[in-house]
Amino acid sequence: MAVSRGRFNVLVLGACFFLCFFSFNTTQNFATTLNGTLGSLSLSLLYLCFSASNLFSATVVHKLGARMSLVLGGAAYTVFIAANIYVTPYTLMPASVIIGVGAAILWTAQGVVLAKSSSSSTIGSNSGIFWAMFQFNGVFGNLFAAVLIAIGIDSYVLFVCLTISSTLATVGFLLLKPLGTGEAEEAHDGAVEEGVGFK
Repeated sequence: MAVSRGRFNVLVLGACFFLCFFSFNTTQNFATTLNGTLGSLSLSLLYLCFSASNLFSATVVHKLGARMSLVLGGAAYTVFIAANIYVTPYTLMPASVIIGVGAAILWTAQGVVLAKSSSSSTIGSNSGIFWAMFQFNGVFGNLFAAVLIAIGIDSYVLFVCLTISSTLATVGFLLLKPLGTGEAEEAHDGAVEEGVGFK
């Protein structure tokens, strides 16, 4: 059975968020263990910037379009993860600011893509698909880290692997297909409503 363009976008969105947060959540779990007080401060700064940036993230997404906003947000996550390969205060703290701003943009754009890839009859199932794919990151991210540590792989290799995974997610957002305004695109069992296009 052919997959509608809207459902395809939801699957791409879910897969990319899985890879991105497979990398980020694993990195975050190690932040205070490996970096002590610096790790705690970096996370505090991250979420401070995340909270403040939500005040203008919608404007950025409107200007750039949802797809490029996802790429920008994904790149911010990749910068933060890469900063953990070789940690210094001069790289980790600026990276925390970058990801804080990028996270607000990423999650705002995620909502736009999910909503605009769905009709009133598919928004529930599409949301379920996205969140199911997303939540698996917690399972596989922790298992991945546990296996690497168990076989004696050091944190440098771990964070290089996580940086690569996040990079794949960032590039993967480019696979999202635009839905033109008023396009008669059938999304599962209903048509996408007019005015739902995104760049």
